[in-house]
Amino acid sequence: MQRFESGAIIDGFELVERLPSGGMASLWRANSPQFDFPLVLKVPFLDPGGDVSVILGFEAEELILRRLSGPHVPRFVASGNLSEIPFIAMEFVAGTSLAQLISNAPLPADEVARVGSEIAKALAALHRQKVVHLDLKPENVILAERGAVLLDFGLARHAELPDLLGAESSVPMGSAAYMAPEQV
Repeated sequence: MQRFESGAIIDGFELVERLPSGGMASLWRANSPQFDFPLVLKVPFLDPGGDVSVILGFEAEELILRRLSGPHVPRFVASGNLSEIPFIAMEFVAGTSLAQLISNAPLPADEVARVGSEIAKALAALHRQKVVHLDLKPENVILAERGAVLLDFGLARHAELPDLLGAESSVPMGSAAYMAPEQV
């Protein structure tokens, strides 16, 4: 298993700082002279003999993210070869996570309505692009100047792409507290 550290170069992207990460991948702030906006690299945890859903989720996210556009998703930049160093490079979206915001609950009703409206706009934009997120939770929503931005498409489904995870497993995936009842 390759270890990454600040200053390492992956396909022309310099790792700057490790960010808080989930259970499937590490996240790194990154720089590249090719891009004039802040970047993040998502590097999946791929252990020999590990859970195949990590690989399938990574592949699904890469396929879906490269097709998405608009203010409610991070811009896709590049991806690394699965057999070498797999990664997804995308725009780093500055803002406040919904998880951070709700840690200050209770919030005023007008703020709750504003945030709910922004998330609904983001989901509608995603659905117009034939994608359902399937892992919508506070940690996967950034409230940015441009509105709500949705992150982490590893469990998402695109109507025109094969369902990689669904083909391999009939077990519901996602965060239990936020799963739709029909998933269970």
